Amino acid sequence: AHGASQGGGLTLITTALRSEIKGGASACPFLCAFPDSPNMALTYPYNELNCYLRAYPDRREQVLTVLSYFDAVNFASRIRCPMSIGIPLEDTICPPETQYAAYRNLAGPKEVWLIPNAAHGTPAEYLDMEVAWLQKLMGLDTAD
Repeated sequence: AHGASQGGGLTLITTALRSEIKGGASACPFLCAFPDSPNMALTYPYNELNCYLRAYPDRREQVLTVLSYFDAVNFASRIRCPMSIGIPLEDTICPPETQYAAYRNLAGPKEVWLIPNAAHGTPAEYLDMEVAWLQKLMGLDTAD
């Protein structure tokens, strides 16, 4: 399984729910650490949640309960297969701390790639590392 941003969060969730998945790579995963991420993010989409909660402060507990149902951090402990997570350290959309929370909870073999000077997204050099990691995981010959 592989994905970035929303796809990165869904990669974590799907891998937790599907035992036939043998490994995965998640880059700058969204959908992580909902109680904290809206307070840490500097931009949308988390700020949209902040705007909603300012308009309806009485719904905060209910909203956070619903968000916990698809918070990738809550699924990570169910992942037993090898996983890698790429974390851009200058990500203002999905704060690195929230991504690292998912990494910390992974139960199987895991690798983290901290990507300095990178904002939200997946730089080419990271994608090259990720592809090589996935090829090795799948037992594919990477020699040209």
